[in-house]
Amino acid sequence: MTETMDGGPALPDSLNLAARGSTSPAAEGRDARLPEALDLGSRSGAPEAAPAQPRRSWPVRTAIMLYNDRRIRYLGVGGVSAVAYYGSFAALYLLTRDHWHYLVPTIIANFFCALCTYPLQRHFVFQSKGPIISGFLKFYVICLWALAFTLLGLPLLVEVFHIPVLISQAILIVVAPLINYQLSKLWAFRR
Repeated sequence: MTETMDGGPALPDSLNLAARGSTSPAAEGRDARLPEALDLGSRSGAPEAAPAQPRRSWPVRTAIMLYNDRRIRYLGVGGVSAVAYYGSFAALYLLTRDHWHYLVPTIIANFFCALCTYPLQRHFVFQSKGPIISGFLKFYVICLWALAFTLLGLPLLVEVFHIPVLISQAILIVVAPLINYQLSKLWAFRR
């Protein structure tokens, strides 16, 4: 017996499909790994066995397992949401800090983030099939909760604890999603 390229044992030539010139067991009407006496697939009326699934490597299995976990998908979309929110907030704040109070960019960034994040939450995380407009309104109520949380937390961190505005906003971005996930799951995207 010889070895294959991946180091596993090769089939003997009598069972090796490539040696016989056949490209697939289906082309011969039976499974080439079984002797004819054990071949049930070629007899009429015999149930056909389901094709064996290829064994996936552990990184692929792990990636599939993580993708199938809604909490992991939520964290991924949360990362996109945090970047969209913080990027828009920071840009607006830095451009307007001499003219607007730092809470005004918070309100604008919150709405922008809701527009960007809703389709991802709806399709990718919760796979909702419900109405789009009423779903967005429910989702935005949760975003308004996050806005209220930020409107209360940001002045507390900035005015009382004297933490710079951009750092304070970053702290709040980490805390808010923990609460938002439960609200989204139990109310906005409930099946």
